[in-house]
Amino acid sequence: MLTMNLYYQMKPGKKQEFAEKIYALGIPQATQKEEGCIAYNFYVSPDKDEILLIEKWKNADCLPSHTKQEHFKKLISLKDEYVISTSCEKFE
Repeated sequence: MLTMNLYYQMKPGKKQEFAEKIYALGIPQATQKEEGCIAYNFYVSPDKDEILLIEKWKNADCLPSHTKQEHFKKLISLKDEYVISTSCEKFE
C-alpha cells in the first residue's frame, strides 16, 4: 500500500473556499471511485493556512492513471488559484 500525505500551503484566507470548491466539483468523490484508491481525504487546519490531503492507494502503479483523470486536472487548476506550495511525504 502507498500512503501519501500532501501538505498544501494556502494563500491567506483561502483554505475554506478551496475546500468547498473541491467538494462541489466532486474531486474527492470521483477519486475514491478510481481503481486502487483506498482513501482520499482532505483535512483543513483550524490554526494555519494549510490543508492536508491523505491519499492511500493499493500501490504506486495506480498513480499514472489517476493523474490522467479529468477530476485530477481540475484539482491542479484549483491549486494554481489557491495554493502557494505543496509538499509530499510517501510511505509504503
